[in-house]
Amino acid sequence: MGAMRTVIEAAVILGAVALATFAGYGLAVASAELGGGVDGWDGVIAVLAAGITAFVALVSSTLATLVVRKRGWRLAYVILTLVGVVYLALGAFTSGRSAGTVLSEVAVVLSLVLALWVPVGARWWIERRAHEEEEPEREVSGRSAALAASLCGAVVLVTVGIVLAVAGSTLPSGLAGFALVLVVAAAMASGRVPEVMALALLAGVGICAVLFGLTMLPDGGLVVGALAVVVLVAFSWRPLAARLTKARSAAMTLAVPAAGRPAPEDADVED
Repeated sequence: MGAMRTVIEAAVILGAVALATFAGYGLAVASAELGGGVDGWDGVIAVLAAGITAFVALVSSTLATLVVRKRGWRLAYVILTLVGVVYLALGAFTSGRSAGTVLSEVAVVLSLVLALWVPVGARWWIERRAHEEEEPEREVSGRSAALAASLCGAVVLVTVGIVLAVAGSTLPSGLAGFALVLVVAAAMASGRVPEVMALALLAGVGICAVLFGLTMLPDGGLVVGALAVVVLVAFSWRPLAARLTKARSAAMTLAVPAAGRPAPEDADVED
């Protein structure tokens, strides 16, 4: 039953991401046509826009559990959406701008809004269908959290240092921003979303590899592998902290009875 539920969940999430990507591609084509387009590059621009839309949708699908369950996250999503609407409204009233330009920007912002909210709707449907209650977060002590964060941070820094030393001069500009989004999303979602969402983060790594042509670089395999490792390490820091807390608690539980146990009577004491 659990395996089937995981399969259904993955299918719904991937379907939501695919829907957002398809819509993003269509809106990118419309945006290029409304904005005048670039001769011979409309198709390439639309594909790149669809890739960015898919990337945003995958990140949103990772955070969707938090958005559905936490009021603060829903508020943040609403504020982000309103910022886009206000930007469009201010741009529409700027003098000297054609209607086609404004509509092209509307198409772009709408594709990003869909990429944000379609995965949230899919997660809401999954949890409503399963009648899930909010699961309590695993207990994590401050000391264990600091230790786990330090260990994972050290792994991330060492991995980044190796990549910069080996392939730093060949890394494409813009990759750092996408990688930072993935790592931050993984760290925030760590231990708070289903573990299957790590697949969405790895799919985001794959999209980065395609968008920036990482596989074509001399050390592209190293860069892609390092990015995947960094994302997975960031995604695992809170479960590691929970395990450290549990192990420390168990050790203290065993130590207390041992310390308070009375010494056995000496069997050789004479009457």
